[in-house]
Amino acid sequence: MGKKKDKARVSGGSDTRKVILDAVLELAASYPWQSVSYGQIAEKARMTIQDVEDCFASKQDMVKAIVSDMDGRVLDSYQVDASSSKRDLLFDVLMERFDAMTEHRAAHLSFLKSYGWTYSSKRRDLNLYFCSLSRYVSVSGIETRGLFGPMNVAAIGLGYFYVLTVWSQDSSSDLTRTMAALDKTLSRLDWLKEYISRPVRAA
Repeated sequence: MGKKKDKARVSGGSDTRKVILDAVLELAASYPWQSVSYGQIAEKARMTIQDVEDCFASKQDMVKAIVSDMDGRVLDSYQVDASSSKRDLLFDVLMERFDAMTEHRAAHLSFLKSYGWTYSSKRRDLNLYFCSLSRYVSVSGIETRGLFGPMNVAAIGLGYFYVLTVWSQDSSSDLTRTMAALDKTLSRLDWLKEYISRPVRAA
């Protein structure tokens, strides 16, 4: 006779969602994300597979929810210093994101390694990556729309991807290597330098 599921942990929509995402973070930290099954997630969350499927139609939706929640927490608490340059604001807020990722470092590394694991997921993974990044670029006062907005996001996105590879190997408690790589990368965006070095507005 199978073990009965603990329904006390499934008390409502938002609670169910949180329990599932907590289970995802724990499993992704221990196993390659592309190999984690709905059955494992349901078992870890102490739910049925149907419970999980009712909340998330795909594993990509789970990662999207985790990234969106993380971005929301970072950006909601971020205080914009209007006297700072756009470049400095971008540096600060992206470092806030790296700090947030470090809280669940092993899980986020597992997600990153699974990006584009299947042909059908490549477009969705890239869309998630750039949509998330554009929120940070926008809060820094850098244009993300119009004629040049997508070019700004694309250029910063390529640089950010490099910094991600540094972060993935940075075991220091204060992310010293990551900070240095991000600072160097933003400094190399010469064609944006004049624009993003201007203050948001006069102090």
